[in-house]
Amino acid sequence: MQDRLAGESVRLVFDSQSDRRGSFGRLLAYVVHDSESVNYLFVSEGHARVYDSTFEQSDRFYDAEDDAQSSERGV
Repeated sequence: MQDRLAGESVRLVFDSQSDRRGSFGRLLAYVVHDSESVNYLFVSEGHARVYDSTFEQSDRFYDAEDDAQSSERGV
């Protein structure tokens, strides 16, 4: 993924149902490249997990996480 995004422009999209910063002060946003959510791609490939929180696309992300885990993709 790093090679795929190196030198590319991305867009940050903030969720209307969550704060812009998490409990540790981290910026919470969807990273979008060529109309594709990089966050979702990481989760669906099993390289990231979904933390319990409220956000617009939570059902989609939890489904992708469950699918990656049941298919034993990623870590």
